[in-house]
Amino acid sequence: MVDIQGKNIIYDNNLNQKIIPSGQYTRRVGIFDAYLKGHNLEYLHHIYINAINEPDTHFTFIIPSYFKDIKGKLSWPPSTNISFYFFDLSDKEYLSLSSPLKKSKRLSLELKKAIKALGIKEVVLLETIAFMPLLPFIIGRDIKLTSIVYYIPLYFDHSSTKRRLFDTINFWLLAKSRCFKRVCLLNAKKEVEYYNTKYSTTKFTYLPDPYNNVEPTASPKEIRNRLGISNEKNVFIHFGGMTRRKGTLDILNAILQLDEKDLQDKCFIFAGRIGSDILEEFEKIMENVKKKTQIIVFNEFCEYSLLADICNIADYMLIPYKNTAQSSGLCSYAAQFKIATIGPGEGVLGNIIRDNRLGVGIENLQPDKIAKIISNIKDEKIVADIQKCDDYIINNSPYNFFCSLIRQ
Repeated sequence: MVDIQGKNIIYDNNLNQKIIPSGQYTRRVGIFDAYLKGHNLEYLHHIYINAINEPDTHFTFIIPSYFKDIKGKLSWPPSTNISFYFFDLSDKEYLSLSSPLKKSKRLSLELKKAIKALGIKEVVLLETIAFMPLLPFIIGRDIKLTSIVYYIPLYFDHSSTKRRLFDTINFWLLAKSRCFKRVCLLNAKKEVEYYNTKYSTTKFTYLPDPYNNVEPTASPKEIRNRLGISNEKNVFIHFGGMTRRKGTLDILNAILQLDEKDLQDKCFIFAGRIGSDILEEFEKIMENVKKKTQIIVFNEFCEYSLLADICNIADYMLIPYKNTAQSSGLCSYAAQFKIATIGPGEGVLGNIIRDNRLGVGIENLQPDKIAKIISNIKDEKIVADIQKCDDYIINNSPYNFFCSLIRQ
């Protein structure tokens, strides 16, 4: 059963009743997301909380039905101008759709079905590239889409001609298809002009990544005591979904290269679900790492309170991502908590670290370079610029994020 739930009534998938009373709203907008993890869930919540204050607009959140299993991680106050349309797509099924064409077809048909059922003409896509390249051919010209794009091909190492062609087709379609009203490039401010010029359009716009306002549960001293971390230790954190492309194993291998004397005043915290593709290797390396230094691992989909707590005691954030063609939501946590960030110097992520003075971006960030940084951390003088971090928080508020997507 697929349900559409308003404030007082549950509508089944036959949609025999109208969800919106005639004439009550001047605008109706759908918010579509197919993967309710990490920043996706945060973005949904930012839009939801701000949508409550838009009484003339009705918002329908078109999302997978497993939302009911994770919605308790955040607060979703009831509002008469917000409803939900649930469809069946598990996170495992979403991730298993490895073929771009299969994923594109699956998501595009799901969106088309929802649009027809709800009778809406305007939709915000929280993740766009997964719908490409078939979406414009499936969705119809009369639908207007505002789309978020994380992936910037300009920074991808196109060793594959097929991948280069695929990316070129996708961005040409984003620029030329009538269904796309606005294409928001996440954190890629410098690249907006490049793509608008390349495709002779004005559709591409800049969208800053909003910070997620999370509150620690206690003072840094209390959190350190709870976790058994002495005050003299520098705390390095690495959190979020852990995979090979995020450099999780590179950090562990870097630690293995160091002598115990280089690690005695340091503690490492890994917080987030460890990907199945690296779990066995992660656990094997971890056995040796634990013999050399203090390391704490939370292998789970972390509560935001836990993330806030570890950020509250962190001195450094390690984000040695290999895929620099897209940004990371962790930068907003670094800015909010003034954590010195160590990440790649290339691509979108390198630009964010450098432009906002969050720390240091290092070209070709391999385990040996990570090890050198960690061992000489006191001499490196890596810091986050306090003023720039404050500016980041002001400019990248959830409200500004909402307005960029909805009010333009």
